[in-house]
Amino acid sequence: VFVDDVPEFTQRARNKGMITTTVNTAEVGLKDNFLLNELLTGEWRSQVRDKMGFPKKALVFGMGRVGRAHLGYYLAYLNGFSVTFVDKHQERIDELNKRRAYDLKKGDEYLKISSVEAVHLDDQEAIIRTGLESNLIFTAVGPTKIHSTIPLIAAIIEARFRQDRQDPLHIIFAENFSFEQSEISDFRMALERALVRPELISYAQNKLALVSTII
Repeated sequence: VFVDDVPEFTQRARNKGMITTTVNTAEVGLKDNFLLNELLTGEWRSQVRDKMGFPKKALVFGMGRVGRAHLGYYLAYLNGFSVTFVDKHQERIDELNKRRAYDLKKGDEYLKISSVEAVHLDDQEAIIRTGLESNLIFTAVGPTKIHSTIPLIAAIIEARFRQDRQDPLHIIFAENFSFEQSEISDFRMALERALVRPELISYAQNKLALVSTII
């Protein structure tokens, strides 16, 4: 990643395949919090996605406040992802699928979040199919309920193994885990028990990334 306040330099770096941005270092300074915020701007988002082959489809377990107001907003509205929610409330699923969109209040403004759909938690076939199409899987079901997603995630991993998929699978927990992050290691151990077969466990250890986030 290349950061500089001279546009000519950043353009040369970009031509060489680097991820770049141009900043006025005299005004903002190269502070960690600034760089983190800058990484989330459109200029870097598009470059990172192009360089790393980020998918345009995400699977989200949980269609509550965090799932729709945060993940749906950032994925579908800001970044152009197609998002499939997994939920257990059929009425909520039917309502979203009827419009393929939902309204979200941000401040005094109502936004239309589109390119979204939902499937029932019991529809394993649809969940696996979407999981195969996505490299990003999010959970927003609450820390006490994340283990309920393990059978479905294990099924997705097994399906990817059968297809000999070599691209990594990222599972991102939007659950506000504890500082110790013991929930991550507990989840991984429970997932490996669900996978059972040594070759599946080895595949998951090499291809699966578990990431915790704070919402």
